Amino acid sequence: MKRDILSSGLLTALTLLFLFFTSPALAQEGKSGWGRFYHPYVPGEVIVKFSDNNSTTLRTITGIYGLAVRHSLLKGNFAVLKLPDYMSVEDAVSSISSERGVEYVEPNYIRRAMVVPDDPLYPSQWGLQETGMADAWDHARGEGTILVAVIDTGIDLNHPDLQANLWRNPVESPDGIDNDHNGLVDDIRGWDFINGDNDPSDDNGHGTHVSGIIGAVGNNGRGVTGVNWQVSLVPLKILDADGAGSVSDEILAISYAIEKGVDVINASFGGSNFFSNAERDAIQAALNAGILFVAAAGNGGIDFIGDDNDSSPFYPSGYGLDNIISVTAVTRTGAIATYANFGTTSVDLGAPGDGILSTLPSTYGSLSGTSMATAFVSGLAGLLQSVYGNNTGFRGIRQMILESVTPAGALQGITVTGGILNGARAVSALLPPDGLAVRGVTDHTVRLEWNDNSTLEEGFRIMRKEGTGKYIEAGTVAAMNTFEDTGLFDGTDYTYRVVAYNSWIGESDPSGEVSAVTLLSPPSGLTAEAVSTDSVKLRWLDNSGAEDGYLIERSEEEGGFVEIARLGSNVTEFTDQGLRSSTTYHYRVRAFGLKAGESSWSNEVSVKTTSGTAPGPSGGGGGGGCAVTGGGSEDGGLLISLISFLALLRSRNRRS
Repeated sequence: MKRDILSSGLLTALTLLFLFFTSPALAQEGKSGWGRFYHPYVPGEVIVKFSDNNSTTLRTITGIYGLAVRHSLLKGNFAVLKLPDYMSVEDAVSSISSERGVEYVEPNYIRRAMVVPDDPLYPSQWGLQETGMADAWDHARGEGTILVAVIDTGIDLNHPDLQANLWRNPVESPDGIDNDHNGLVDDIRGWDFINGDNDPSDDNGHGTHVSGIIGAVGNNGRGVTGVNWQVSLVPLKILDADGAGSVSDEILAISYAIEKGVDVINASFGGSNFFSNAERDAIQAALNAGILFVAAAGNGGIDFIGDDNDSSPFYPSGYGLDNIISVTAVTRTGAIATYANFGTTSVDLGAPGDGILSTLPSTYGSLSGTSMATAFVSGLAGLLQSVYGNNTGFRGIRQMILESVTPAGALQGITVTGGILNGARAVSALLPPDGLAVRGVTDHTVRLEWNDNSTLEEGFRIMRKEGTGKYIEAGTVAAMNTFEDTGLFDGTDYTYRVVAYNSWIGESDPSGEVSAVTLLSPPSGLTAEAVSTDSVKLRWLDNSGAEDGYLIERSEEEGGFVEIARLGSNVTEFTDQGLRSSTTYHYRVRAFGLKAGESSWSNEVSVKTTSGTAPGPSGGGGGGGCAVTGGGSEDGGLLISLISFLALLRSRNRRS
């Protein structure tokens, strides 16, 4: 291996970090590859379960919201509804859930086949299998919009397993004109900084091999697969046929990568002990541009025995900048390769680097070295960018990679993380929760539950909105998948969604939405007072802020309760009239609302009406004369005394 060769320009030469070739394998033809991070549910569709007469409810909600029925399921108890263009799935779940006759509404979630790529050499790619990429591909397979710059010996531009994933400059044309005004004419597929032309073809093999690890087209029935099944590889040639190049060309390549807005730079090269301010400043510029810089830890000295980078720094991986990931190589047994450098503070993690099968110019073959290990990490960084790029920056992507490693005893104490790259855990770092459901509702609480799909979340943030308002944070929980929201208003429509969060990485996409209407608070303190022989006065406390009115029920003796009145809102008393005297009655009251339904009952009260006879009709008696009845009653005696007194008075007057 060439090391620290000085170029004619007195700049430190950059050297390849591989060891040897093994026998090549032949390419095979097949179908084209595909891959992306798919949406967790079908856009524009929801599934509705009905709780009552489904045909009536279905006609009602389709009419109100302008929905179309795609399918009826399970004897019509469920329906798959197509949403109008203006309505999101989240809005549909929130709105339709509140309709009468609807038990629940949820997105039409997507389930995927557990795909293993059909590339014929994939079974020999042990590095992909040991890093859990098969599980990672269940969630993400790459995006053509993600740009990974391969600063190396160039790339075989005609390799059938790479062509579809080679970047094309969108603002350049093969017309002899510098269309993008960067001083490089017709840089359609990157640039050759060694020869100063627009043909970054590989005359060594190293760059093609690294590129295949990062992004050979996956599942195309041909050769090998890359960590990314889809990606845009940007060839930037700075190393010659012997694998050597200058820092000045490296700086030009980094500047080009910054200009074109790449997401990741793969740097499978380096040299020992020669610190370059210019090189560090260029990588700092990439940091400022938000670009992750993945660099090889180095392959030891001329004895091919790994060195301690803490005491003998290796550059550019050893500059300690926040955008650098320094990578060493491990074997398929999980041991650090004998030739691989290490460092407790200067080397971040290990990745497969020994006997790695990948693309070579016009063919396939195996190489070993920290260069290969670096390409695995760059590939995973690109894959993570396709999943989380809208939620986090390069620091978050870097943290996902470092926090998700598989602990390895061979790397403990000699690397920062003490672990080996784990693609499955990294891709699942902050997957959105799903299965959000309401598990309990009272007048002032809602209890939620969801599925935790993340591997690196520090906790979950529960977001709530009231009615059609804006989302606010209702609370956070750590290491739990349940939450009880308290202190709510009664009879109120609330909508929830949940996100996973990590202080370094950021937040996941939100879960699906779920809605709940809190129950109405029941009236309390019910009292009853018998105010006459035929009436009772009821009074109670109004505890609800959302009732449309109150419902009063009464029972007599051993009979059942029956409704006797419905009152308006904010009423706290009622007089029940037309009752029988000396009779015991029982009462209870509850609030009702058009949205929230009915509250639970108040306390029950009992009361007995007063005794006595109500005035009746006059008795019969002939000739219109007065009939005196009473049978010794007090009223009858008084009447007789009055008549006698009047007769005596009349007799005295006549005498006078």
